[in-house]
This record gives sequence, C-alpha cells and structure tokens, in this order.
Amino acid sequence: MSSYRLTFLLMALVCGAVSYFASENLYITIIVGSVLLLYPQIFLVKKLEKSQQSFSRYHECFHFVNTFIVSLDIRGSLSGAFSSINTTMNKSYLAVYEGIASNKSEDKISYLQKYYPFHFYGLFIKVVSLWQEQGGDILTMSAHLLEEGRKSEEHLRYCHDLYITRTVEFIVLWIFAFIILVVMRISLNQLFLHIINKAVYQIGLGLFFLFFLISVDVLVRKITKKEIKGWDEYE
Repeated sequence: MSSYRLTFLLMALVCGAVSYFASENLYITIIVGSVLLLYPQIFLVKKLEKSQQSFSRYHECFHFVNTFIVSLDIRGSLSGAFSSINTTMNKSYLAVYEGIASNKSEDKISYLQKYYPFHFYGLFIKVVSLWQEQGGDILTMSAHLLEEGRKSEEHLRYCHDLYITRTVEFIVLWIFAFIILVVMRISLNQLFLHIINKAVYQIGLGLFFLFFLISVDVLVRKITKKEIKGWDEYE
C-alpha cells in the first residue's frame, strides 16, 4: 500500500473518530468515515501518484539529456554516449532500454520520447538531429536547451518546497479546527447533549466534514498542477 493510501486511511479514521465523539451517532460516523475514505482512494491517490511519477520522470529526463550531451561531446558518437550514460541511469530506464538495445542509436533517441513525453526532450531530439546533419560543437548548440532545462529544474524544486509548505499549513490549520471542535464538545457538554440529536446540528456537522473534504481536494489539485515552461501533459 502506497504512502498516499495510508495517509488517507489514517485521515478517514481520525475524522470518523472525531465525528462520533461530536455526534455520538454511528450512522453519521459511518457516512463521514466512508466518504472520507473512498473519495480520496478513488480520485486523489491516483492523481498524486501520477504527479509524483511525472515530476520524477522530468528530473530523470533532464539528467539524461544533460549527461547524454556531455558524453556525446566526449565520445563523439551517439553509440558511445549511450554506452556512457547507461551506467548512470535507474532500473526503470534500463528496462525500457533493454527493449531497444539492438536498434540504431537514432531510433533509440526517438523511441525514448515515449518514455520522456516532454517538450524539453523533443527539443533535445532536434538539437541532436541538427548536430548529425551539420556537425559542430554539441555543447554550444545545446547551451540554450540546457539553460531552459536548468530553469525548469529550479522551478520544480521551488514548487516542491512550496507544496510542502502549503501542505504543512493546511494540516496545522485543520488540526486546530478539530481540536476546537473536541474542546467545545467537552467544555460545553450540557449544550451538546441538548442539540446533539437535532437535525440542524447533525447537518452542520456533516457540512463541516464536507468542507474539509473539499479543502483536501482543492489542495491536491493545486499541488499536482503543472506550471512549467515546455511541459507537455504527462499521460
């Protein structure tokens, strides 16, 4: 089970416990717990996992392009560059490469665009093709491409740090909200006993948890949104 699924499972259990403490109604608890468990597992986990995979793949793509160009400058051939870079790549890449190892180097580069489906990699292919046709200094020819890649890498790191900050702020805010609800339930016990079975209170409590779920959904959509120059939709 992924860390995202475990996190949302824990969230559902905590919310279920709080809802039961605040309502003493098993039906409300089951509804709240079920919705907060199923919705994230069905809709949010895949979005987070896909986003994480795409960000990781973009990092890998930049590493591949940067290392390949340096190796190409040193070895002077596409096959030599592949021989050098394959010792630095991860298992996921090597599994793909094994399927095209017997292909021509030009075909390998073109095929890998399926593995790196980014505009940045498409520009890399054009630079390599131009180098094959006209020759020249590959480092000079790819200087602008590498600079754009570096800027995207820096932006990715900035986004990652920003997302962590937003997530921590979100968690702290809602922890305080749940603490306030629990404290009010304890300190105003007589009042709660008087209104706990009233429909208005139960509906209000349900709306509270609905708003929490909507907030989680909005947060996930924000932190998985891609705002990188030259980023094609990763599907």
